[in-house]
Amino acid sequence: MDVNIKVYGFKKSLPIEIEVKDLGEVKKSPHLFRGPAKADFYQLIWLTEGEAVFKVDLRNITIRQGELFIISANQVYGFDLISSYKGKMILFTGSFFSHTELDSHFLHTSDILNPVELNRTVKLQLLFLENVISLMQEELSRPIDFIQPYIAQSFLRILLLEAER
Repeated sequence: MDVNIKVYGFKKSLPIEIEVKDLGEVKKSPHLFRGPAKADFYQLIWLTEGEAVFKVDLRNITIRQGELFIISANQVYGFDLISSYKGKMILFTGSFFSHTELDSHFLHTSDILNPVELNRTVKLQLLFLENVISLMQEELSRPIDFIQPYIAQSFLRILLLEAER
């Protein structure tokens, strides 16, 4: 069986290695999201409406409204191109998140990123998710300065730590 897995690197045109995207882009550009694919970055997916079934490492994972789901770097995945859903996607690299040894340790030892139990969904408070992601988007829309990576990484850290909790 010959399977071509598309491999994606993080977008080089961005000033820092984090991006917030609307999940509506999945339907607008199905050629980019149809599996199987593999990315060298992490993908946090949050559904605000509907339900979707993603295929990750040959397993079907159902994500429901209000749930957060993480696809780790180098996992093989396919997005749901059929179901009706809305939400946000946060893309980031391990090097962006790992400013400190503690951050790097978290990426390799947290339960939500544990290789044995990867791809569990996590239900977080709606207002919390809306606020943190909105603040992150607002920060990333500002002109780049030397502080922006630290602020964006702080919002991402808060989000990941709350998911870990």
